[in-house]
Amino acid sequence: MRLNADEHGLAKAVDPPPAAGADAAGSRARHGRKMLPLATPQLGIGPLLRRLRRIALDIYDDLARNLSVSAAGSLLLRVLAKGRCDSDRLRELAALDPVSFAKEIGALRRDGLVAVHVPPVDRRRRMYALTPAGKAAATRLRRVMDGVEQSFLSGLSERDRTQFMRIFTKLVLAHSANGTIKQNPAIIDVLDGRLDPVMLMRRARQISVELFAIECGVLDITPIESGAINLIRSYEAIAVKYLPKLLDVNRGSAFAVAAKLLAAGWLSPQEHMQRRLVLSPAGLSFQRDLSRRIERVNANMMRMLARDEQASLKRLMQRIYETRK
Repeated sequence: MRLNADEHGLAKAVDPPPAAGADAAGSRARHGRKMLPLATPQLGIGPLLRRLRRIALDIYDDLARNLSVSAAGSLLLRVLAKGRCDSDRLRELAALDPVSFAKEIGALRRDGLVAVHVPPVDRRRRMYALTPAGKAAATRLRRVMDGVEQSFLSGLSERDRTQFMRIFTKLVLAHSANGTIKQNPAIIDVLDGRLDPVMLMRRARQISVELFAIECGVLDITPIESGAINLIRSYEAIAVKYLPKLLDVNRGSAFAVAAKLLAAGWLSPQEHMQRRLVLSPAGLSFQRDLSRRIERVNANMMRMLARDEQASLKRLMQRIYETRK
């Protein structure tokens, strides 16, 4: 069975290939259900953003392994390479919440890459600037980010790379004033008109999660749990062992999701005892409401783009994932 999934895991099942071997056929016959094989899902916007962000971070961590600077820290250094900046503007340009900003800037200061200056006329204000070591690191990080972009987009043609970066940048900047974590749109000028894939994926994921919280917060459910519910609904039954692969999380996280859904009454206890995930009647009702909410999340996420841009972006995101997974 192949999966065509909508954003945040909303999915449809399509015709499966013939079962590979008598054991698989016998298992399906015994259980009377189509049990999920290991297959590559055709993901939608929400799940793709999470996976693409992880891919971009993995590439960055590999290329920057000798620098000991986090991805968010690298963005702060590249912004400060343009000149001294106060804490509020720096945090807004990087789209970091106060806690994350304090953690990242603190690490850069401890490593001797950033210095802080307190103006005598306003002692509550903090001005940050690069040290000589910070300037050298920023220069190296610019080359690293060029490598990240090249590797991240390696599965696309030159034309498609340009199109992807243009549309994705447009999407991110169009949401710059939305959500609890806002981004100063001047970041595009500070970085000379080029936003790197690591920053783009992180910011898009922020936007997606916040839109999900607005629409689905009253349901007490996370995007990962939402994806699990929709996957189970689309397949009718999922073997527990396949859930980590489908959700792209570790076993502990996947089984915690299953436990949450079971405790909420959305899974059949009898099927769960047989190591199968099947929605209960209450779960089916909940999923119908959830799917309508997810459709609104997706529409709000993409509404700043023209229809052809939306289609192109989804196609290119999927191609990047298929190439880099």
